[in-house]
Amino acid sequence: MAGLPFRVVVWERIDDAVEAAVLTTGKARHAIQSMIDLAVQGGGGGGLSGAAKTELVAVRRRAAAAEAAPSADNWGPRPTGYGAVIAIGARPAPADAHAEDLHFLAPPAAPSTSTTTFTLPDGAAWPTPWVVERVPAGGGATIVSGMGRLTSGSVGDGSNADTAAVRYGVDVVDSDVLLTWRRVTADPVAAYVARSDSAALAPQNGVVVEVTAATLRLVEYTAGTRTVLASSPIPSDTGVDYRLRISMSEQTASARVWAAADPEPVDWAVTGAVQASVGYQGLIVGSGAGAGAQTVAFDDITITSNSGGYGAAYGVAYGG
Repeated sequence: MAGLPFRVVVWERIDDAVEAAVLTTGKARHAIQSMIDLAVQGGGGGGLSGAAKTELVAVRRRAAAAEAAPSADNWGPRPTGYGAVIAIGARPAPADAHAEDLHFLAPPAAPSTSTTTFTLPDGAAWPTPWVVERVPAGGGATIVSGMGRLTSGSVGDGSNADTAAVRYGVDVVDSDVLLTWRRVTADPVAAYVARSDSAALAPQNGVVVEVTAATLRLVEYTAGTRTVLASSPIPSDTGVDYRLRISMSEQTASARVWAAADPEPVDWAVTGAVQASVGYQGLIVGSGAGAGAQTVAFDDITITSNSGGYGAAYGVAYGG
């Protein structure tokens, strides 16, 4: 491989072929499917010399049981002697990963759609696959009158710790999100976290769509720095149902809001290019500083995964 402007690295064997990725500047930037004879690996890698192994990237996975309850510690053993190792499976990444290692989400079998409705008794918890990540003092995450409510903390200081947060418990790379939301109180800040490097939905790197009483904002976090990529005024009366649609397509994020009683607009209200490629997603509700506890109700949350196939799922590295 000497003299090539890139390294072709073997990362998954499928029958008589393997998946390959192209590494440039030490990062996996694009994923390609390539048919490579198993002889390249010397019969699965056993015939490779130590020097040859350093030119390849090995793969590690979780066991099926570990995929059902993923943690940073229940990965298979890390292969040794290779230039780097790609971990393929659910987050979080392996605790013993080396600095040069990469982590990819396991690919979805096919594009899929999931809808959450809240037809449970008042006081019930948010249903699966939603996971309550944070309920501050004075806040809540329960079902009331057939809608899922999130209530921020009573401190009302606008801090992340004073927000209520529920995470969508399914890995999705590219997605279309459609939901109904209603301001129950006057001054909440509701947000759909479309991509977050934090399971607690407090991203250092991520993409967030924020909705206030008057404004829709597309926000990106990069190394902890918050940047508003686009904003637009929106209708928003307390006690009235509105619809929010979000599109995450590779490195483009878009969103629009409209009254639930009206037809859906054609144009996006906000759109922008984003750096964050994958991550956790979910809903958070906070308040403006000094506003006290604030509540937003949600319903008919439909999330469509548009990331079927290896190319989309493996197109960008998560970490590394």
